[in-house]
Amino acid sequence: MGTLAAAELRKIATLRSSWALAAAGLVLSAAVGWAGVRLAADPRTLTWPRLAGAAAPPAWFLASLIGTLAAAGEFQHRTIRTAVLITPRRSRLLLAKLLAVSTCGAALAIACALVAVGSGGITAASGNTPVHDGGLRAWWALLGVPFAAAAVAVIGAGVGMLARGTAVAVGALLTWRFLGEGVAPVLIRRPGAAAWLPSGASNRLIHAPDLHAALGSLGALTAYATVLAAMALTVFTRRDIA
Repeated sequence: MGTLAAAELRKIATLRSSWALAAAGLVLSAAVGWAGVRLAADPRTLTWPRLAGAAAPPAWFLASLIGTLAAAGEFQHRTIRTAVLITPRRSRLLLAKLLAVSTCGAALAIACALVAVGSGGITAASGNTPVHDGGLRAWWALLGVPFAAAAVAVIGAGVGMLARGTAVAVGALLTWRFLGEGVAPVLIRRPGAAAWLPSGASNRLIHAPDLHAALGSLGALTAYATVLAAMALTVFTRRDIA
């Protein structure tokens, strides 16, 4: 499984879209770190965990796109046929792909957090602005950021495996992210449900008041990732590759 996952990682590394999304994430994180210091309304609220956490939402979204493109691109370019010929057990192939995209998602989230902290630290030092440690509770919440990135990358890959086309998969992901999550709570008449949808759960994670709330958000994201992975596995193992 390790060799197969490494091969899937190499596939992702050969995609220009992966590097473009990663670069966009790092640039955005640098901007977030700079803006977090420059636009802080109250310098007393400026903390290292807050700077790192501010880079998490764009990193999560880009991680989901990396997962989507890595999975849907296999069908778009027909490379999935070669992959299945080399690894006939489709469940192993899919598991390796999900492991690869989750690793990329977690790595991107960590890199973005470090860039945001570095950018914010440089900006704060240049302006003699103090940055506080934020307390142990804030650091605990940050530990879940890479795990959440891994989960949303798996969600993106699941969407890609189900859609089997880059345009459809990316369109579905963007529609849900920017429209569906706002409309769904209204349709079911449960405004509070927004906090438990993927984006809401992600945002709750970095603003969690305690460890229990952070674990609840991670649990919700893990549940979504598990459901999408199970659906992708069912379709991938039972449906012919066109």
